[in-house]
Amino acid sequence: EAEVISGEQSDTILAAVPLDAANPSKGVIVVETSISPDMTRTLNGIKTAYEDYLKLDLWRVPIKSNYFLLLGLFTLLVVFTSLYFSLRIAGWITGPVRDLAAATEEVAAGNLSVSVKTGRKDEMGLLIGSFNRMVGELKDGKESLEKAYSESDRRRLIMENILTNIQSGVISLDAEGKVLIVNPAALRVL
Repeated sequence: EAEVISGEQSDTILAAVPLDAANPSKGVIVVETSISPDMTRTLNGIKTAYEDYLKLDLWRVPIKSNYFLLLGLFTLLVVFTSLYFSLRIAGWITGPVRDLAAATEEVAAGNLSVSVKTGRKDEMGLLIGSFNRMVGELKDGKESLEKAYSESDRRRLIMENILTNIQSGVISLDAEGKVLIVNPAALRVL
């Protein structure tokens, strides 16, 4: 056993150990030494620091668990945030493509009044603008063809009406000499 006796000038450490642990009656060795108070204060500081370390060591596992939990929550937050933004970006990219594909189907079905709305200034906006211009030109071309066909049909009807009601005989031939038109007056004359 050891005992520390504090004095004014120095501290004294006494230690006693039996000579034979199996037979303590054989004798005891007693050792005594003096140490300075600075050394005692240093040893007390080391002892206090060690006790503080043992107290902190008890908190190591809970603190480590809290850090892992916090890191896991932060990781989940980052993953879900990146997933949300990636879905938004994918929708921003594929939405106009989807609208353009639907408009193309409508044009293929004959609806030339379709127009895809966009406020974008990037390549997709240029593509949609070109599509809208193309559909507009197709619509104008179709209207021009319908108007020309209607005008041609009206002129044909007028020509047929004139040829039917004219008193003179009219025979129309092509470049090879084949008969294209014969009016009723020409048939009467022939």
